[in-house]
Amino acid sequence: MFPSNLKTARLTWVTIQASTVLNALQRQLRLWWRNSWSRSHLRDLDDHLLRDVGLTRKQAERESLKWFWQ
Repeated sequence: MFPSNLKTARLTWVTIQASTVLNALQRQLRLWWRNSWSRSHLRDLDDHLLRDVGLTRKQAERESLKWFWQ
């Protein structure tokens, strides 16, 4: 068996690793949600607003058709 301090160190390391993975997953999910939300709203902008952000209608349509992970 491991000495208790080594067990505690391993448990702490595993907890930190799990937390790191969960934080990375949460960041990725937020990015995907933001991509999806932004693209759906981009599709709804009128030509005047698209010009303000420097996009043509065709560029906005192409962007809005991308999958959320792209």
